[in-house]
Amino acid sequence: CVLFHHAGAHGVPRPTLLWRWLLLLMVVCAGITATAQENGTVSGVVVSSWDATPLSGVTVTLRGTTLATQADASGRFELKNVPPGNQVLRFSKSGYASAAVTDVRVLPGQTTTVNGNLRPEFYEMEEYEVTAEELTQQTEKILFERQKSAGMTDSLGSDFLSRVGAGNAAESISKVSGATIVEGKFAVIRGLNDRYVSTTLNGASIPSADPYRQSASLDLFPSQVIDRVVVAKTFTPDQPGTFTGGGIDVVTKSFPEKPFLTTSIGTAYNTQASLNERFLTHSGGGTDFAGMDDGTRALPAELQGAVVPNSVPSTIGKPGSFFFLRDYPVGLKLDRLTKALGTTEFAPTRTTAPLDHNFSMAGGDSKTLFGGPLGYFVGVSYKHDYSFYENGIYRRFQEGTKPKNDYRDARSLSVVNWAGMVNLAYKPFEDHELGFTFFYNQNGTDESRQLDRGTEENDKSKTFRRAILYYTERNLNTFQMKGEHRFPKVADLKFNWLVALTQTSQGEPDARFFNDSKLPGGDYATGGANPIPNTPTRYFRDLDENNQNVKLDWMLPFHNWTGEEGQLKFGLFDSSSSRTFTDRAFYYSANGSLGGYHNDPNNFLMPDNLGYDSITTNNRGNVRFNWDRVIQVFDSSYQGEQNIQAAYLMMDFPIAKKLRLVGGARVETTDLKVHSESYLDSSITGKKTNDTHLARTDVLPGAGLIWAVTSNMNVRLNYSQTIARPTFRELAAYFSWDPTIGDFIEGNPELKMTDVNNYDVRWEWFPHAGELVSFSLFYKDLKNAIERGNNDVGGEVITYFNRDTAKLYGLEVEARKNLDFLGTPLKDFSVGGNFSLIQSEVKLTEDELFNKRAFFPDVRVTRPLFDQSPYIVNLDLNYNNPRLGTTAALIFNFAGPRITITKLNANDVYERPALALDLVISQKLWSHATVKFAAKNLFDPLIERTYGEKSDLLYSSYRKGRTFALTFTYDF
Repeated sequence: CVLFHHAGAHGVPRPTLLWRWLLLLMVVCAGITATAQENGTVSGVVVSSWDATPLSGVTVTLRGTTLATQADASGRFELKNVPPGNQVLRFSKSGYASAAVTDVRVLPGQTTTVNGNLRPEFYEMEEYEVTAEELTQQTEKILFERQKSAGMTDSLGSDFLSRVGAGNAAESISKVSGATIVEGKFAVIRGLNDRYVSTTLNGASIPSADPYRQSASLDLFPSQVIDRVVVAKTFTPDQPGTFTGGGIDVVTKSFPEKPFLTTSIGTAYNTQASLNERFLTHSGGGTDFAGMDDGTRALPAELQGAVVPNSVPSTIGKPGSFFFLRDYPVGLKLDRLTKALGTTEFAPTRTTAPLDHNFSMAGGDSKTLFGGPLGYFVGVSYKHDYSFYENGIYRRFQEGTKPKNDYRDARSLSVVNWAGMVNLAYKPFEDHELGFTFFYNQNGTDESRQLDRGTEENDKSKTFRRAILYYTERNLNTFQMKGEHRFPKVADLKFNWLVALTQTSQGEPDARFFNDSKLPGGDYATGGANPIPNTPTRYFRDLDENNQNVKLDWMLPFHNWTGEEGQLKFGLFDSSSSRTFTDRAFYYSANGSLGGYHNDPNNFLMPDNLGYDSITTNNRGNVRFNWDRVIQVFDSSYQGEQNIQAAYLMMDFPIAKKLRLVGGARVETTDLKVHSESYLDSSITGKKTNDTHLARTDVLPGAGLIWAVTSNMNVRLNYSQTIARPTFRELAAYFSWDPTIGDFIEGNPELKMTDVNNYDVRWEWFPHAGELVSFSLFYKDLKNAIERGNNDVGGEVITYFNRDTAKLYGLEVEARKNLDFLGTPLKDFSVGGNFSLIQSEVKLTEDELFNKRAFFPDVRVTRPLFDQSPYIVNLDLNYNNPRLGTTAALIFNFAGPRITITKLNANDVYERPALALDLVISQKLWSHATVKFAAKNLFDPLIERTYGEKSDLLYSSYRKGRTFALTFTYDF
């Protein structure tokens, strides 16, 4: 707070003042360590008591402290900075009974040897509570890894995700300090949206199936297959260069060391959707339950690639005109293609929504194959959720506060998400391990929406309606092969490699939009002056992307002049992606209003009103064409290729006993090409066909200083340079209708890449096992930041553009504490949370200021970045009683207002804060059965968007409803 109070003229902390505070902090901490006596070291080997083989991955902790380490592949461990005196060592590893060694005599400046052995858990034991032990062990391990990591990281394990009821990776990220989730799928970290966030699965890049987003949709990864989610806050050269806001790595579960099989089944009730007979729906296919269309919505084969005449022949484009069919081959072709597209519904109907339901199963074991251990893990999960509201508000304003349209909004969603995963690991020789991962996800979202009872300012006699039927199918599958190799005889060199092949797709088959209005006589008609798209329109869109990743990493350990261990790391990276996107928009043309469907949009297309009317006169073969029902087509497409190659060199160098320098550089080349074709000329280039080629090489340095003030306290300083690339869609110069925001979007083939300078400071303290306190400061300077907003005063088109400069800075506070210090009754309780303050500044252009000040004379020269919230709060209160088998968590989340759409002729659109409160309770019924109850969105706040941060001009408003879920789990 003091830092920001003394900020500069634009709210940016003065660097000199910042370093003065850091220097003061270091001096104070140095005083603490100066009084500490010289510590000792404990080392040894851990083996299995079953067959005397060395055990890798054993967690070794010092009782009463947060000192911890892990045994390497040979079972060796070394625990440094151990206070002198008699100590107690604890050894723990999943699948083995934990053990403790007492009366370990530690002398100042000397090394004490202690060897341990662990018994497999199939031995009969008297007092070990395995479930609670595993839960604590993962939390301790994650915090230990965070304490020892080269960069600033935040991690959430599967145990925490289970306690707080996070259903997928997106919901888990929302619990991380400084992070929010938009649209339920995409991460915004430290105020920077998904374009500045790299997403990987087990370290391999994952492409996005959404044409408008840079990163993969995080809702595609169900929590049942997640071991942990790691969010890196600072860039190190071994990470992708697009890391700026943060790097998300979703780590899947690996094979177990003992056999297991678990299954769960659950259901949920939503107060607005479940069992509601007014739930909106429309006809679909026979495989909608599996999240995929069976071809019912597919574009007919005759229209795939077919050239559709772009207009009705003028001779026959007049009401009541007759002509000889043989004289008009264009009209004949239109007749054939119109009938081939066929009839369809244009408006939703009502039904009763069932309860949400879900199912999952996972199992694994370890075997011996050719003398080496082989482990496998197999998991599958399925979830089908329903959501609904019908008292929503949908409004649009222009020219400051002038109403444009006003609707009552009713919307339903049926979302299917299922996934399957296979993990294999094999150790053919000592110090060599091979792995294989296959992950498949299928997501189907079926939307039915009805907007009505609106009025238009310039014609009060009209009442507008809008119907939307929108099905989206997303698919992701990836094959990953990796190896981990250690060469003890070659200076203990380590070599890791990873090859990943990923395919992702998104289909939007037969998305339908129908706008009409009520005429003075009481009938409804479409076409004419109705809102865009003003005539009935059907979209068929397909996106396919293939991505190949290769990572090679070498790690060479060494010792400095004082015997402290360091590491030299270098590697190569290659990634290639290719995307194909097609968009065919069919609309039913008219010279005026289209009526004759008896006010029911589902009667608009009937078998007897398509094509030519079979009326003849005088037996001369004359026919009349029904020109109100002829199709026209808008074709757009783009193809993109991206090749990224990188090499890096970094060193983790111990300068002194308590001081580490982590630094190096990454050289990354970008070769990005996009070819786009549109039915309209680009407003930027003036051409229908556009080609873009971005090619450049970047040298990206990263440096960090880590000062271990004490054995459980760190101070970290980091500096790095990173980049952000435009997406294929953003570079593709074509128009498309976005049903989410209700506007057209146009790409910009002249976009540039973004360059970012990052400055970070963190103080972190781990007072006891599983506990944490940290403070972080960050500052980011962006050049050519990419944003989206209106490019015309009419406000009909959203596009993408570069900002010359942008600045972002903030503070993060994080804490996690057991409450046992308050007394025995609270020993099973813990509390945790994080709080973030974030500020950003983007300077408006002269054109933007001129247009905005025509309606808002007091508009500021700067505004926040797109998607950035000024504050984020996450709190959780946890109860864990292993004796009763009971866990409970109360989770609170709150994020400040953020810009969702920038406007030229109105105030920017903000999403208002919405309080979120969830309760999750889990109870073990007997040794193999657990039941979990979750109550989510207990406050059920209004989800509001307004024109302006504190305005009462609504853009949209609705409620999600409360959800109560029950899940039963059985372990075999």
